[in-house]
Amino acid sequence: MKFTIDHFNINVLDLDKSLAFYDKALGLKEARRKKAYDGSFIIVYLEDGISTNKLELTWLKSRTTPYDLGDEEFHIAFKTNDFDVAHAHHKQMGCICYETRRWASISSVIRTDTGWKSYPTDECLFSDTSSGTLTSLMFIPTTMAEVTALGWDRLDIVLVTGDTYIDSPFMGVSLIGKILLKDGFRVGIIAQPALDTPEDILRLGTPALFWGVTGGAVDSMVANYTPLKKRRKTDDYTPGYVNNRRPDRAVIAYANLIRRFCKPTPPSFWEGSKPA
Repeated sequence: MKFTIDHFNINVLDLDKSLAFYDKALGLKEARRKKAYDGSFIIVYLEDGISTNKLELTWLKSRTTPYDLGDEEFHIAFKTNDFDVAHAHHKQMGCICYETRRWASISSVIRTDTGWKSYPTDECLFSDTSSGTLTSLMFIPTTMAEVTALGWDRLDIVLVTGDTYIDSPFMGVSLIGKILLKDGFRVGIIAQPALDTPEDILRLGTPALFWGVTGGAVDSMVANYTPLKKRRKTDDYTPGYVNNRRPDRAVIAYANLIRRFCKPTPPSFWEGSKPA
């Protein structure tokens, strides 16, 4: 038995506005629609004219308030044969909210309608007023390119961690970063900076307020050594699992690194004792 994807549904509050957006932004055209005999709902199927996949928009007459779609972890991904042209088009429309070059390909997140809710723009909150969806910044910036893409000229807070950046509620630095973003602060993360060069620690510039320093989810000495004080060969929170990026006594090492190259801004300690 085999299955193929037929369509993906989104409930919308303003059907006409959504149809106009998907046509202008992504070239999706109405293929067919269903309308209830009593006018209680309308279902419209959109197609790209190439694939067999369809986007279904459902409008309910009884719905008068925006939809709450939770944390908006799901998404629809579109491919294009000319990213630069698509990017320029979406930029002209003013619907690009977030861009990243963290992966091999370049991607942009666009808000799926022209409406913008009155939330602090520093949180990079964007919404589809036709569905009432509200989304926060998915990933915390780790490069200046990502900071610039958000329209920020400088970060308020830079978080430094002994772990690689993993966007998960199980990682303290990610959780704290998201809380700070929600409160309106411009936040970036530097993961496992090198100690012998200023390039890593200065990649996001100096913060306007303070640095936040953590050794990571596991104490650096526990992460680096066995109970018999033998050096561990692996590290679950380092790319490739090779234990070669986390320094001993990481909080002290990173604080000294900041003091060495970034004297105007103070570090803020989250674990261990404050160095003398």
